[in-house]
Amino acid sequence: MNKILIIVVLFIISPLQAQNFNSIIEDLDSAIKTVPSANKEYVQTITSIQPGVVEVTIEEISKKGSSTVNSFEFNTADIDINTIKTITKKDVIVIQLLAKNKQKLIKLTTNQEKISYVNQLLINAENIDNGRLIEDYFKQCVPLAQEITDKRLSLSSYQEQLNWLENNVIDVNLIKKQFSQNLAANNKYPGSIIIKSNEIAGKNSKNRTYQLNLSTLNPNSILFKITGEIFSIELETRRKLKTIKYFEDSEQKAYTNKLTIVCNSVENARDLQKVLKDIISLSEIEFNNSLTKINSISQGVQLINSLTNKVVVNDLTITQNIDGKCVSVFKQETLDNNNTVQETFNFNFADFNKNGINYSTNGKQVFLELNIKGGNNYIKYEKNGEQKNYIKSLKIYTPEIEDAITLESTLSSIINLCQNPNNSAFKAGSKSNMLQILQQNLSKININNITYDQSLKINENVLIFTNTIINTKSSKEQIFEFNLSDINSNSIKMNTSGKNVTVTASTYHLEKIIKYYENGAIKNYQNEIEIQAINIENARLITNLLVSLTEK
Repeated sequence: MNKILIIVVLFIISPLQAQNFNSIIEDLDSAIKTVPSANKEYVQTITSIQPGVVEVTIEEISKKGSSTVNSFEFNTADIDINTIKTITKKDVIVIQLLAKNKQKLIKLTTNQEKISYVNQLLINAENIDNGRLIEDYFKQCVPLAQEITDKRLSLSSYQEQLNWLENNVIDVNLIKKQFSQNLAANNKYPGSIIIKSNEIAGKNSKNRTYQLNLSTLNPNSILFKITGEIFSIELETRRKLKTIKYFEDSEQKAYTNKLTIVCNSVENARDLQKVLKDIISLSEIEFNNSLTKINSISQGVQLINSLTNKVVVNDLTITQNIDGKCVSVFKQETLDNNNTVQETFNFNFADFNKNGINYSTNGKQVFLELNIKGGNNYIKYEKNGEQKNYIKSLKIYTPEIEDAITLESTLSSIINLCQNPNNSAFKAGSKSNMLQILQQNLSKININNITYDQSLKINENVLIFTNTIINTKSSKEQIFEFNLSDINSNSIKMNTSGKNVTVTASTYHLEKIIKYYENGAIKNYQNEIEIQAINIENARLITNLLVSLTEK
């Protein structure tokens, strides 16, 4: 019932134009005659299918009585008005009709057995005067059909356009194949739709299901596609990202970046193209308006956990959880065919590049990739309980592409909040207080079977930093004596190398004025000290303390 109502809406918009068009077609039908030639007879008719669209049927009957019936269905708005002309071809006069830009927009059905699409047709005339009359009538049709076609659809709101799509992605029955199709809204997210298609060819069939969000489509990529008897529209995603979830015979396959909708006519394709182009921008607005505004870090973390806690793809299950605020621990457990991998990531949201959060797909999985600013390896990574090298990025998996897009916004908000100086854990105090905190944060660290036993002594303005390095074969005691005023605050950096986190500080102009002892012996003066840190946050605190103590 809904489909019938929509068709009525489409064709009562311009009643006067429709009436004028039908009047011209009636005149054309009277002008188009049965035309004999030396070898054949052409029985010709023209009928109006809908305002702007006609069907021209030409039956060619040979002298022996055999016949071929060609039916041409087309919108006269698609005809290039400058190519409509009368031509003499040996013993017949024909009126030439060519489609604009040589597009194959004319549906040709031959003997009800074969369908193809062509870009021209020739109508036979009785004589030159009859040809000129037919030519004139078609030239009147073109601008009128263009106006009718331009005004045919009047859908303004997102919901109106979505309803129209649900009613106009329909079954298509061709000579060799049949397509059972439907489009339905997925109400979990604005713009989310599911397109199902069952292709039947003889005894064979193939079920396809596409799940996507309209906001991810590229409106400029919605193009007509012709393959034999099949006229369809092809849709492609922005930047060709594979964000369309695809199932074949109920089994999920790899994500794809394009799909086709089979159309029952050129007009159906034209209208689908127009509505899809219009709804893409509206769905993007609807989706963005539905996003939760993040006002606190805990609210953002809670939303991430609610959307990513469990991701299931066929036999693969990924369980995930973030615990913390700006400084967080992210745990990820992957179960695939009874093989379990447990991964742990320690990081600070403030270290991520908010402009470097990208959602993508790999095979059947959707994920968000977060990258540390400057490509620094500031993420502590453990796999199955064993610490690995520090890394610069991590992936959070999501069940659907809309979840990933939602979290892209959520993560950006969390990063903004954590990068706000008011949320920094470090607060500068008095010099003596900061030196005391610095002393407390230099400790004994064991990494890769190497122990770093570190301490700091304060002798008036001189700092004495001791680092004893112990491995399985030997030990080395390093002592550095330096003045805080000689340290360039701009040189103080935290770094990672493999599993180690360090803080380095250099003198102004890299002058070698740091007194250095090794195992009690006086060695050459140095221009840099290196402090081993327990983790990134420990290194960050040491860095902030040293910067505050040395700033002038």
